[in-house]
Amino acid sequence: MAVVESGGETIVRYSRGLIGMYYALVAASGIISALCLLAALGTAIEAGRGTQLWTVGSWIAGAVSFALMAIQLYTMGRAYARTYVAVGPEGVRIHLPTSGGAPLAIGNELRFQWSEIDGITYEHKLRKRVCRFTASDYIYTLTQNNCPSPGTVAELLAEKKGVPLTAPKVSA
Repeated sequence: MAVVESGGETIVRYSRGLIGMYYALVAASGIISALCLLAALGTAIEAGRGTQLWTVGSWIAGAVSFALMAIQLYTMGRAYARTYVAVGPEGVRIHLPTSGGAPLAIGNELRFQWSEIDGITYEHKLRKRVCRFTASDYIYTLTQNNCPSPGTVAELLAEKKGVPLTAPKVSA
C-alpha cells in the first residue's frame, strides 16, 4: 500500500512493488509456457509418429496451464494498478475492482462530494478490515479484497470530514 500526495489529494493505492511482482510473474509464466511448447515440439519431432504421444500431450497441457496463469496474473496486476482511493478537498474519488462476474474487472470511477458522505465506520479484526460509509443512500464497503488499505482510507475520510471514526454497531 502506498499513500501519495498529489494536487491537493491524498491517494491510497497498491504499491508499485506489488504490481511489478505481478508483471514479473506474468513474464516468467509466459516464458515457461513457451519453453513447454518448445519441449512438446521437440519431443514430437524426435519421437516420430505416436510413440510418445502421452509425453507431448503432457508438455502441451503444461504450456496451456502456464499460459492461463499468465493471463490471470496479468488481469490481477492490471486491476491492482488501476485501483485507488483519492481523498481531496472537494470530496472522494474511488476506482475499485468490480465483482460482477469478471475476475477483478476494473469498475468506473465514483465521485462523492463531502456533503454526500456520512456514517464512516471502520471494523478491524484479525482477518477482517472493513471501511464503510454512506453516500447517496447507499452503503459502500471497502475491504482488504478491493481496497489497498481500508484503515487508512477510513482515517482519511474521518479526518477530512471532521468526524470521529467509529466502530460499527453490533446488533444482539
